[in-house]
Amino acid sequence: VQCYSEAIAMEPNNPLFYGNRAAAYLMQELWSKAIEDCRVVLTLSPDDVKAHLRMGKAFLRKGELQQAQQHIKRLLELEPHNT
Repeated sequence: VQCYSEAIAMEPNNPLFYGNRAAAYLMQELWSKAIEDCRVVLTLSPDDVKAHLRMGKAFLRKGELQQAQQHIKRLLELEPHNT
């Protein structure tokens, strides 16, 4: 997480760093932090499939099923064969 945070400080408009940090937060079960980073990714790159997937997972783990469903639905719209 620290390395991604440092990379973000150097390149704050690079969605890849936020996405990777969100993945690290998911592994640490820090759902809200993962969601925050995914929101940034989707601001910078609205059709980022991995961000929608990660956000869906984080909302699911938080028990926010409607939000999770929204992101999984968008993921499947972007990649209909991703099952």
